[in-house]
Amino acid sequence: YGQLGDPKVLQSHAPMVAAAIGVVALAEELVWRGMVTQLLADRVGTRSAWILAAVLYALANVPTMWALRAGEGGALNPVLPVAALGAGLLWGGMAKAFGRLAPGVLAHALFDWAVVMMFPLWGMH
Repeated sequence: YGQLGDPKVLQSHAPMVAAAIGVVALAEELVWRGMVTQLLADRVGTRSAWILAAVLYALANVPTMWALRAGEGGALNPVLPVAALGAGLLWGGMAKAFGRLAPGVLAHALFDWAVVMMFPLWGMH
């Protein structure tokens, strides 16, 4: 979160942040719950493809543990990969249950908005 900058600056540019969040949420859902899940379904079946896609989504976030650690030699921060696993399971389950990506895109965008704009986890003193 520290890489995003001061929350007050983000909040002063809310429409631009909302547009960026919408684009990112749409892109991630198209890739992970759309393309990756379908590619996996072709190989392992639809029953477990969405779960495997969520695991891969979490693994893709593992390198961020190093970027988010506190200072030189600080402890690794597993929050993002763990959150990505939970969110990937939720949004993948939504795609499977609804048979389309739109509900997951909306949920993803609202989650990102909440984390970035409403309840920022950085810059707290």
